[in-house]
Amino acid sequence: MKTIYTDNSKLLEILVANGINITCNDKMEMVVSDADAIKIDAIVAKYAPMAFSDYMVV
Repeated sequence: MKTIYTDNSKLLEILVANGINITCNDKMEMVVSDADAIKIDAIVAKYAPMAFSDYMVV
């Protein structure tokens, strides 16, 4: 699992609309599967290119 950090709610909506499953862990951090984490950069590049610096996946 990877943690995604962002406060861009529109970006989160775009990710979810494109099949990214975002859940919360016990520390209330947003997490995605390793497979979904790989897809995020491509989704951002295609649907939200202005948000390229609004998130970090660790």
